[in-house]
Amino acid sequence: MAKKHSEADVNYRVQTYLQYVIIFLITSCSSGTFINTKPRRMSQKPSNIIFAQVAGLGVTHLGALRFGVTNDQDADLLKSFTCSGVSFPQSFFAIRPPVMQSMNAQLTGSKSMDGSCNDYELMPFWDRVQAKQKKVVILEIGANRKTSLENKVDCSGNSFTSETVLLKMSSPPSSANDTFNSKNQVVKKSGVYFDENCGIKSCRSTVEENIRYVLENYFLKNQNTVFVLRDFKYKRLIEDRRYKQAFVYLATLMKSLSLSGKMSNRPQNLMTLVVGANSREIEFPNSPRSWSNLINKNKGRLFTYSGMQNLVLSAGSSSENFCGTFFESEIVEKMFFHVNRKQSFQDIFDGLFQW
Repeated sequence: MAKKHSEADVNYRVQTYLQYVIIFLITSCSSGTFINTKPRRMSQKPSNIIFAQVAGLGVTHLGALRFGVTNDQDADLLKSFTCSGVSFPQSFFAIRPPVMQSMNAQLTGSKSMDGSCNDYELMPFWDRVQAKQKKVVILEIGANRKTSLENKVDCSGNSFTSETVLLKMSSPPSSANDTFNSKNQVVKKSGVYFDENCGIKSCRSTVEENIRYVLENYFLKNQNTVFVLRDFKYKRLIEDRRYKQAFVYLATLMKSLSLSGKMSNRPQNLMTLVVGANSREIEFPNSPRSWSNLINKNKGRLFTYSGMQNLVLSAGSSSENFCGTFFESEIVEKMFFHVNRKQSFQDIFDGLFQW
């Protein structure tokens, strides 16, 4: 006849079993995924995207961010990014594609950019974002007639600008053009808008103000937002050999984009990408005196041809997809690559403390 266990003995066995279960759950989740010694939740599908395209930005310019700024805090800007990668220009028509073709290849994932209207018959990545409430905002800085998306609306395939808010940080050509003001006006209707604080030669508004304007007014709860920043000013500063001004400007761009992680209403599942295009390489000096001449006297050698590599920095959701090297036409594929997996106990536990 089986021995009958007492109630105290049964309770002891149940408690012991529960203790083993808890220990198993904790130890099985203790070795999570890490990138650069920091814990990471992998393969998160981005609901909101910041895609900054910086013309002229190359891999070696990381040295400019580290040593070319006067504020020690700016040297730590790179720590806000999870991964750094290298993208190679790729085109069927050129070894070094012009900046417009390079940027459009990043937006569409195509290698066949030739600068014609055919480029704009392709689908930009934001049209692949499936969402009931979606807003696409494009901010152009330093764009001219050849590089602005505004001047491509005459092409039959104008999907790049249809149903988007295109903000141009430049003076309106005439009083008939629509304008925006980062200080007292929120543009909601799709269309092309010029900065009313900009004159022919300069703007009273700053890059920081316009980026903050987009971050604070368009990344709303229960809405998927795509923010594309297309900057041509940095490349022009480098080509004009205004190196100190260029490095300070680059640090300002990075600092402004990093504000998204400090917002009180931080967007959920946010992916941030900073991608160079048509990089302009500088021969950085090897001595303190030469470095001083580069920064203070703008004495430095600029390579004749654009670089063969562009810098890629990523943070947030699915940022791990942008570690390593790849062609710039693969960026779109990497944005939408996610591995379906079941949530671990650690994911569930972390989710309790995240918005």
